[in-house]
Amino acid sequence: MSAAFARTQRGLLELTFDAPGGRTRLARDRQQGPLKVVRPFETDDGGLLLYVINPTAGVLGGDRFELRLELGPGARVVLLSQSAQKVHRMHPGEHAVQRLEARLAAGSRLELYPERVIPFAASSFAQDSRFLLEPGAQLGLLESFASGRVAHGEHWSFERLAGRTEVRLGDRLIYLDRFDLRPSGHGLGHLGLMEDGRYWASGLFVGEGAPAPPPLSLPWGRTASGHLWLRGLERSGLALEAAMRHSVDQLRGAFFGLGPLTVRR
Repeated sequence: MSAAFARTQRGLLELTFDAPGGRTRLARDRQQGPLKVVRPFETDDGGLLLYVINPTAGVLGGDRFELRLELGPGARVVLLSQSAQKVHRMHPGEHAVQRLEARLAAGSRLELYPERVIPFAASSFAQDSRFLLEPGAQLGLLESFASGRVAHGEHWSFERLAGRTEVRLGDRLIYLDRFDLRPSGHGLGHLGLMEDGRYWASGLFVGEGAPAPPPLSLPWGRTASGHLWLRGLERSGLALEAAMRHSVDQLRGAFFGLGPLTVRR
């Protein structure tokens, strides 16, 4: 067994929320290192804002992270990450996986805006996210990825970066987004692919009867069932972050009737 494999982690985070009296609380949590959450902050609408923390250097070959979320009726949760997800160099044949499953009861709302995933050279990482919503639940999701440690010259130098996001509303599949990038020999920077983009974002907002949003900084469209998807591709990471912040703030107002997201640390 290699030294790198011996340091791998099996992180587990299970969070259950309810809303007695209309105020959201963290009713149950199970934390298995390195994943953990710190003290929740209460939001103006009676919800909770939490940060998912990985106090280690990042993701290593062989790591397996699992997050399970359950929101009861009326629970309102904003889930953020403390810092970017750094996926470190791995030995040949090694890879890391993160899985998330969230179950949202009618009348609940989950907003998930994690920091960027940064795959280092020779790394292999896949994430799989599944959201199961009862009718009347709301979801705001926006995540972003880098093509590598761009400032260090690691552009499309990772071995593999894959993602799958599935959203079901009742018994209907309303959104499925998949990518599987393996840069070696494929020329992802060519015309019609990523071109000159170094950073990209994607997401979905689910809410019943939401009006057309005000102007957004990210390209958007509607799914067949009327929910709103977002896409973005930029050469500059700072430009993409600014576009994401503006779009989230606008959509929180249009879909959820909320003001701009106030981040507390």
